[in-house]
Amino acid sequence: MHNHILIDMQELDDFIDDQDDEAVVNPVINWNSIWYHILFSPNDALQFIFLKDKMRHTWLIYLLMTILTGLSQLTNEGFRIESQPTIYRIGVILVTALVLFILYAVMSLSLGYSGRLIFKFKGRFIDFLIIQAWSLIPVFISGLLQVTINVLMKMEQPEGINGGGDLALVATIIVGLLRGIGLIWAVVIALAGIKLTQKTALAKSIGNYAIAGLALMIILFGISMMFVYYQSQQTMSNTETNKSQYDEIISRKN
Repeated sequence: MHNHILIDMQELDDFIDDQDDEAVVNPVINWNSIWYHILFSPNDALQFIFLKDKMRHTWLIYLLMTILTGLSQLTNEGFRIESQPTIYRIGVILVTALVLFILYAVMSLSLGYSGRLIFKFKGRFIDFLIIQAWSLIPVFISGLLQVTINVLMKMEQPEGINGGGDLALVATIIVGLLRGIGLIWAVVIALAGIKLTQKTALAKSIGNYAIAGLALMIILFGISMMFVYYQSQQTMSNTETNKSQYDEIISRKN
């Protein structure tokens, strides 16, 4: 079993490893085909990006992800804001943009600090921010498919075995599989980026990514606990205020 795991790790290592130590750009790759190559040859694509113009398309990808997240919220059955004023919809998208960028920035900082302190990497914040941007490509594609399916599900559906319900179930399963594949592939691309820029082994890249992810989860957990505490305090305060008002009304009647 242990040997099988080692073989699988070696196969993944070979997939995202650059066999040539020299910084040679694959002549097949260009900016017109970069999205295709980031999916199917991430190491070559990332090497092209960092050698040619590493900031190119980075902010565009984050912008597209923000727009996609806003569209996902607009089309999601469980998050209805269609009936809200336009200013409210714009606010949702802007807040989403801010929260997403903060999360990506925190993750990039975590990758940088954990890499330098634990693994002695020399990566910079901006490098990790670029890696994360390009690793979002499969997530963006799967998210775009989800939004498309959400829109189609809102249209009139053909009658199925359960009055169209079977089609919605199949669509939900397909979307779930695509999102899962997108997330897994995003991690593979991120590992390829860390391995390439830090010139390190796959095991250290995984360790760096795992530690940074754990740090991000701890931060998010702390923020959520603070929010829950604030909400509970507000509820208690409102309850006490209502009780005081009720007691005052009763005392006046007496």
